Amino acid sequence: TATAHAVTINGGNIYINTACDGIDSNGNLTITGGKVIIDGPERGGNGPLDSQGTMSITGGTVITTSSAGMIQLPQNTDTVNILRVYFTETQSAKTKVSVTSSDYELLSLTPQNAYQALIVITADLKENTEYTICLNDEKYESFTAVSGTTSVGSFGGGRTPKGDWVQNRGNRQNNINIPQNGQSMIKKNYFLVAFRT
Repeated sequence: TATAHAVTINGGNIYINTACDGIDSNGNLTITGGKVIIDGPERGGNGPLDSQGTMSITGGTVITTSSAGMIQLPQNTDTVNILRVYFTETQSAKTKVSVTSSDYELLSLTPQNAYQALIVITADLKENTEYTICLNDEKYESFTAVSGTTSVGSFGGGRTPKGDWVQNRGNRQNNINIPQNGQSMIKKNYFLVAFRT
């Protein structure tokens, strides 16, 4: 069941350097506190956060740098805000990225893997506040955060990434449909793949 195979993080500092899915839960994924940094994956068929059940992030800070093809976000934004950045080009490994406002530094890190997407989930991202994204200390883009999810850039010239979805009642929405009979189908790279849960 989703509960039996759940992953729960309530605190601490976690750093994951990965070539595959960063946190891969066969059930629910719940984060209520702590700091989680996921460095990778580079390959588009994997994602930094992967939950087969519901994904709930209500506290702490989650930062991921990864490929842009399989981004999964929590639906809830009541107690945290989300920044989703798709860079126009893949950034090489060890390209420093920072996000700052006029008052404070939201993040500064040097990923060890190449990345095209940056995800930040935290209550420290304040709505109606202007931030600047820098790559190797050079300005990339400025934006004003909103309540909920702030998006900067788009994937592949405006296309939605094939795996980009938001959790909703335990089912992945957008390019995946999970009907009641458990038969699932994903459209990925113009091939249709089916599997049974």
